[in-house]
Amino acid sequence: MSPQKKEQEEKKEPEEKKEPQDKKESKETEKKPIQHAKFSEIDASEGLDTKMGNIVGLLDVPMKVSVKLGGTILSIQELLNIGPGSVLTLDNVAGGSVEILVNNKIFARGEVVVVDENFGVRIISLVSQEELVRKMGD
Repeated sequence: MSPQKKEQEEKKEPEEKKEPQDKKESKETEKKPIQHAKFSEIDASEGLDTKMGNIVGLLDVPMKVSVKLGGTILSIQELLNIGPGSVLTLDNVAGGSVEILVNNKIFARGEVVVVDENFGVRIISLVSQEELVRKMGD
């Protein structure tokens, strides 16, 4: 065999021994063991005190509370015509209930009251827990 052919064959051998990139990646993933998540058992007999203890860390979290007196829909033309002294008619009747919102979600309903020289809201009813949980997903 000529020296040139030997050099060519030697160059070919290392190339043939190399594995394709995909096989290397699949071997690397095969080597990693699968770890299953472990969760603690839920004890249904835990009392309210225990459950309330979990929420203590959240008691100082600020929440935006607002009261929705009513609303209306205006065209752009009507909106442009609003000025000082304009009156907007709302979709809520005088003396009707208002919505108390916490982080823009309805939390309760109430009625407007005047305390000294300030407005306030007297709570009439709270939204049910089922409705609160359902609205959290919205």
